[in-house]
Amino acid sequence: MRGKKTLINYHSGEARNHLKGSKIARAVLKRADRVVSPSGYLVDVFREFGIGAESVPNIIDFSQFTYRQRSPLRPHLVCTRGYHPYYAIDVVIKAYVQVKKQYPDAQLDLVGSGSLEGEMRRLVSDLHVSGVNFCGVASREEIGRHYDQADIFINGSRLDNMPVSVLEAFAAGTPVITTAPEGMRYLVEDGRTGLLSEVGDPGALAGNVLRILRDPDLARRLVSNAFEQLPKYHWEQVREQWLSVYRELVPQLVARG
Repeated sequence: MRGKKTLINYHSGEARNHLKGSKIARAVLKRADRVVSPSGYLVDVFREFGIGAESVPNIIDFSQFTYRQRSPLRPHLVCTRGYHPYYAIDVVIKAYVQVKKQYPDAQLDLVGSGSLEGEMRRLVSDLHVSGVNFCGVASREEIGRHYDQADIFINGSRLDNMPVSVLEAFAAGTPVITTAPEGMRYLVEDGRTGLLSEVGDPGALAGNVLRILRDPDLARRLVSNAFEQLPKYHWEQVREQWLSVYRELVPQLVARG
């Protein structure tokens, strides 16, 4: 409306429902000069609605994480998602209960906050399961410590785009065991960089945790392959992609460097 170039950086994994339900959203995105999202998943969703988009990935601060392979791999799980409906912490807790039956010394660290925290605490109490640690919110400076203390990253989300928590797990060397909402398959390759299970199925999620606990060679391969993916999420590389987007959008920026 002001005759200015516009760039929309769209992150929500709810894109398909959002666009189906909003003519205004479709119109605005189609009129934007550039639409950028952090994942190929959203690029494909936008294409369904005739909206052109490109992917520039999320980044993480690698200085906060210490990569190491765990040997032996302990049944110490960590989940760093908030207590929100999309992240299905209840599925994680129910999966953990099944792991606990096989490994009585298992632990689960829940790092985060959210509106469903009270409900999740009641679920743990109702299930009479021990070893669940409600760790609260971790600052940027503290998050690496939670990964370092644990051996396996577990995620039960039912909707996702490109979760930074999975990249953090890659950087810390914790094998990734996760459900497979549509967007997750663009980030985690099943059997190569992590293990995927059906959304909403705690039994399948627990089964994959037990699988790597019983197969340390598989765990090592997953961790090694995942770590090899990380250069594309370094700021130095992502920075160049952003500069390219802005220089194409506003050509005079090229002259300014």
